[in-house]
Amino acid sequence: MTYDLADEIGEDNAYTRTVIADASIRCLEFFQVKDASSGVVVQGMEDGSALKEVVHNVRFEVLTEKTDNDEPGRKVGSWKIIDIDDMLEGNVFH
Repeated sequence: MTYDLADEIGEDNAYTRTVIADASIRCLEFFQVKDASSGVVVQGMEDGSALKEVVHNVRFEVLTEKTDNDEPGRKVGSWKIIDIDDMLEGNVFH
């Protein structure tokens, strides 16, 4: 499928490409939102609660560019986080 898509796009239009990677990241978390004026916890864990093990799903994206000369390969840019815990509801193109 990947080769078919590359053939369909053609070499002239393949200067830049986007690579998307999904990762599951396991961590210990303490989450709390307090009202600044009263100090009352409005969401999350109470003070003194133990850390909770959670898994966050993180989607990364990087842009690659064709090299300027005839050398094979691509230049890889910097990875960016484009979604956390599917807050964009699967919309990988935001």
